[in-house]
Amino acid sequence: MIGYGLTLPILPFLVDKAANSETLFGLSPSTHVGLMTGIFPLMQFISAPFWGRWSDNIGRRKILIIGMGGYAISLIFFGWIDSLGFLYILRVLGGIFSASVVPAVNSWITYISSIKKRGKFFAWAGGAASLGVIFGPALSSYYMEINWVNEYSWAILESNSYTLPFMIAGSFSLIALCGVALLLRDRPSELHTGKEEFKSHFFSNLNDREILPILFLH
Repeated sequence: MIGYGLTLPILPFLVDKAANSETLFGLSPSTHVGLMTGIFPLMQFISAPFWGRWSDNIGRRKILIIGMGGYAISLIFFGWIDSLGFLYILRVLGGIFSASVVPAVNSWITYISSIKKRGKFFAWAGGAASLGVIFGPALSSYYMEINWVNEYSWAILESNSYTLPFMIAGSFSLIALCGVALLLRDRPSELHTGKEEFKSHFFSNLNDREILPILFLH
């Protein structure tokens, strides 16, 4: 969620800049900002059930790697595009790929936690997501003042003062992806209904530290 929080303060300025160089559907810049803000959670709402079903079939780790990798790429490219059409496409893709996190993480928390600790783990996950939204806008304001990648262009890609915050947001997603790849592993019994004896043994050895890698996904 820190990536989502980073983009919120910048989105109106980036869309307004693109709208001044071209028109799309005859809509005003403020309307485009509203549509791009809303289309992201809409795509999450539509695609999350599919990600949840796929995570049950092929494993949560694979789903998180695919989803977070796609989301990171969409964030990085978003800061390099000066076309409303492509911004909409990237926004849609960002919503679709980011939707993989919620069902996979919630399912993982349910699996690794005992009933006694499950509420606490979900609270930690929710708090981690809220921290990302809180600190994201402050970080984006800071990075907008650092002109490290201005005046670079190639094909449809062109850097501007909003490029660096999106690259930082994408980098955070890539760091989280590396954490998933290195620290989390699917267990064979996660892909089907396991035996109660296995679950009881697993829960008896669970400690709170096993939730920490999952919190970084938010």
